[in-house]
Amino acid sequence: MSLVTILRSDKEIGNKFTKELNRPYFKKPVLEEELYKPDHPVLYGIATDYLLRMFIERINKDKTIDKIYWIAEEHTRNLLKDSRRIKRGANKNEYILTSVEQGERTVKKMQKVVNETKKNYKQYLQKGIFTTTLIKNVHNLAEIDIDYRTPAFTLIDFIKPSKNDINHLKEMCEQFDENLFKAKRSCHLNPKFGVGSYLCGGADADIIIDDTLIDIKTTKKYGFEKAWFTQLLGYTFLAKLGGVNGNLRKRKIKNIGIYFARQKFLWTIPLSKLGNEAKLERSFKWFVNHLVREYAPHKIEKLNKKDKATVMKFLTKNTVKIAAYNARTRIFFSF
Repeated sequence: MSLVTILRSDKEIGNKFTKELNRPYFKKPVLEEELYKPDHPVLYGIATDYLLRMFIERINKDKTIDKIYWIAEEHTRNLLKDSRRIKRGANKNEYILTSVEQGERTVKKMQKVVNETKKNYKQYLQKGIFTTTLIKNVHNLAEIDIDYRTPAFTLIDFIKPSKNDINHLKEMCEQFDENLFKAKRSCHLNPKFGVGSYLCGGADADIIIDDTLIDIKTTKKYGFEKAWFTQLLGYTFLAKLGGVNGNLRKRKIKNIGIYFARQKFLWTIPLSKLGNEAKLERSFKWFVNHLVREYAPHKIEKLNKKDKATVMKFLTKNTVKIAAYNARTRIFFSF
């Protein structure tokens, strides 16, 4: 369960936001050229996301507070730990040992990809050149991401990247606009939202530059979807509850936006355009209460003392439908 999963299945949240707040008006600029159609669209999209965040980290070297976070690296590390743990407990069961050894060979390939990518990425940070080798590395990272997001899929080998996709990714990297992403004060890559992320089972945004939260979209869709609006507000409200990467002083997001990577267009809007402070505050309180009531009552007891105090203080102060929390039964009483 994660924020994205919750929002996809729980339409009440999106309906509440669009009813309570002004849905942004989005005027599409005219595209100067026809969009490229990738041979492997999903891998192309994930690779674009990685490459853009690498670019943003480099141009904000002195402002980047949180470095780029690679799902592929963490996933590979966790798989390696799991395979070793299972192997130790297999008690010489040949079937289990054979399966684990096959899995270990795959994980070692993944580890090799991650290590090569890190090496070439460090060179990029120094020289500022997206080499063909790095782009191929990142294309392979995208496959590891897919393995992480779809556990039923077993990654046996890496697809040979399409030459057209690699060439077009390289052209896109050369056209990234530094002016769109240059931070004045701070830059957070893949920010998480402390207790807010924990309560919904996981939530990390793409970028926060100064006070603007930006989501990267690599889809050919060119408009403003209701689901995207809901997702941006969800991240904004989680930041207000749990801060950004444990920093409770960094809570206030003033603008939200979407970067359409394939269209090379950044769209942003101030939160004040969505509604006045009273409406935004009401939506925030409703969202957190709904999240806790529907998805997280059993998680409160597992929080550390500091985060638990944060949540309970919020619930005590801003009770909407939740009246009390019973620590013994771990149940919220609603009326």
